[in-house]
Amino acid sequence: MSGRNSILKAAAAGWLLFVLVVVLFAIRQGPQFDSSIMALLPKSEQQPLVQHATEQMAGRFSKRLILLLSGESEAEVRRAVSSLAGQLSALSVISNVTWRVDDDEMSRHRNELYPYRFSVLDQGTRERLLSGNYEQIQQRALLQLYSPLSMGGGSIVQDPFGLFSELSLNRPSDLNLQVANGLLQVTGSDQPTYMLMATLEGDPFSPGVQGRVLGIIESEQDQLQQSAITIRMSGMLLHAAAGAEQASSEISTIGLGSLLGIVLIMLLTFRQATPLVLMLFPVIVGCVTAAAVTLLVFGRVHLVTFAFGAGLVGVSIDYALHFICERSRSSSERILQKILPGLLLGLFSSAMAYAAQALTPFPGLRQMAIFSVVGLCASWITVVVWLPLLTKYSNPKPM
Repeated sequence: MSGRNSILKAAAAGWLLFVLVVVLFAIRQGPQFDSSIMALLPKSEQQPLVQHATEQMAGRFSKRLILLLSGESEAEVRRAVSSLAGQLSALSVISNVTWRVDDDEMSRHRNELYPYRFSVLDQGTRERLLSGNYEQIQQRALLQLYSPLSMGGGSIVQDPFGLFSELSLNRPSDLNLQVANGLLQVTGSDQPTYMLMATLEGDPFSPGVQGRVLGIIESEQDQLQQSAITIRMSGMLLHAAAGAEQASSEISTIGLGSLLGIVLIMLLTFRQATPLVLMLFPVIVGCVTAAAVTLLVFGRVHLVTFAFGAGLVGVSIDYALHFICERSRSSSERILQKILPGLLLGLFSSAMAYAAQALTPFPGLRQMAIFSVVGLCASWITVVVWLPLLTKYSNPKPM
């Protein structure tokens, strides 16, 4: 009997050491959480170039945050734009803030098609050339030459027929924006509205980036309400923050709801705290071990995985519940002989069901499979090697 106790103590010590080492490595790597929906989708292994282009385009647009400031007083709105742009520029998670346009930038945007003035033609010039109406093109060029108003850049030698001038005048634009005193003003708005655009340096799905950027904007918005200035925003950062908040709420609702229900039932059944602690101990070890292993395997843990893993509370606690109920009728030395086959069968059936998700091409489901299987196995091992030692000198019974 003493030999069996020695083996059980060695197994318990070894299991505790393993859990501590895994958790320590996970902490050293740095806990990282993900709320990106794109991370749950499968990657295109058949078309890597398409996948790379999609990631590049998604990364380019997902890091943009567009803000519109509107108010009754145009001067107040302009000052608010300048103040908000300065605060956002000071953040290390913001790489660039575009809120005003200087003369050099306006000239660069206006002349970006100048080298292609002989190949990119406006529709009117193209139709005249196709119809052979060269005289009208010549007359228009002479009219521009003798006009006292400049119609575009370049000299008569570089652009004798004024092709670039005509292209600039007839260039279509779907943006309701204009440059007003160096700022980007929205046209067609009932109130004076100005725009600024921030480009993120980090990942928009990072909780740290979301908290810092949205914290600055919300603080500024509270101050601007006194001046009747409103801020409207658009960007992936907002959707990511809303998704993370919803996932956190669901984790709290499902996990805490299940936990409180279990606590209430156990207290009503046993009328003491010891059985409750014994049942929650394997669950906590299982969840912590599952999170650490998932972090080491995937580099980060998705919030949806935590929400899905909250169901482990209702599954893995059954192992401890069976042990405690049987302990009320059997000694700690013989209890494993009675319930070990049943516990092993329960673990195998549950683990196989969760492990089947790892066969899918979805990274999110694979992560959930790893989290669930590791959590169930860790809880099961904790019940087998630790509960016999913790209940050796106690016998919890229902009241």
